[in-house]
Amino acid sequence: MAKEEKSAPEEEHAPKDEERDEEERDEDEEGDDGASDDESDDDGDGEAEPEKKADAKKADDKKADDKVAATKKAPAKKADEEEDEEEERKPAKASRPARPRPVRAAPPPPPPATNLGARVVVFIAVLLVLSSGFWLLSGFDSGLDKPTIKWRVGQQVEMDITLVKEDAVELGCASSQDIGGKKCEYGTKTDKNEGLTDAKMLKPYTTADGVNFAAAGLWSQPALDKAKLPNDRFTVHCKYKVEGMLKTPLVRWKQSAAWGEKKEDWYAGSVSDCKLNPP
Repeated sequence: MAKEEKSAPEEEHAPKDEERDEEERDEDEEGDDGASDDESDDDGDGEAEPEKKADAKKADDKKADDKVAATKKAPAKKADEEEDEEEERKPAKASRPARPRPVRAAPPPPPPATNLGARVVVFIAVLLVLSSGFWLLSGFDSGLDKPTIKWRVGQQVEMDITLVKEDAVELGCASSQDIGGKKCEYGTKTDKNEGLTDAKMLKPYTTADGVNFAAAGLWSQPALDKAKLPNDRFTVHCKYKVEGMLKTPLVRWKQSAAWGEKKEDWYAGSVSDCKLNPP
């Protein structure tokens, strides 16, 4: 019984399955009709389809490129903005004063060019000047040759005479004249007048104011004791009696020196009442 009851429902469901199969077949046929219609439409649009696809692809490519470019520009723009913000946050640097440049001195101008002739003339002039100077120095004497005052023969004057104690033996003159029995130590450069005492021997002297003259008797004065004379230069005050003139005498201020010929005449005489001046 149970088996029979079970088969009855199965028979009731059988017509329903058949109806469902018919509906499915109808739908398949409708689908085939629609597909045929679509194929006919596709045949009409077959030529325009590749161009549309190409345009669509170009549009898609452009969008992709724009997107990539936008992606690349964004970080660069952001970096620029960050740099600008960083620069604004930095404190302004104080401007340093410009260092002055050292001023270089201008080079000295070149010496003016001179020709050979001018140099020769200058050289000859220098030689002449030097030669004249040596010639003058060979006959140089201290003081002045020409008296600056006028004395008369027989006149007695007072004067200060400048000396060193070595003058007693170093000073000498040469002349052939006899002035009141008084003579130079030498008659010529080589002939010595023998037997002359200090009171009769003329020697060259110079006053404190530079007048040259010849006198006898100075070193026999009591005030000129050689043991009491100072080592440095000193002066003595004496009375001088003018007795004559020596004509261009030869004079030397040291025994080892050469004779110097004088072009002027010298006063000649004797001294007395000499006193040593205080230093």
